[in-house]
Amino acid sequence: MELVFEASHTHLYPGHEGVVREAPFSAVENESRDCSILFSDGVAVLATAVSLGNGAWRLNVGPYTTAAGTPIPAKSWAVDIAATEDDRPRFRIRRKLIA
Repeated sequence: MELVFEASHTHLYPGHEGVVREAPFSAVENESRDCSILFSDGVAVLATAVSLGNGAWRLNVGPYTTAAGTPIPAKSWAVDIAATEDDRPRFRIRRKLIA
């Protein structure tokens, strides 16, 4: 099953939080997973998530254009993923990484 991040906005930024559809998933260090990000405006973009261990991930997001026509360049993000009380994993963007 593909790893899917559901974003609550049209782009990612430090502090952004959202839901991860798949649970549970492996968090083996240096594991790389193809994934997609579904933004609040209906745009979907391909990405790669690389586990850094202990719930920390590197999320490499390809370039895309928002539904309003704003071009967003490719970026890499430091992301934390943790389960919540209802066992539905959530993600939180910590910071932008140098690509």
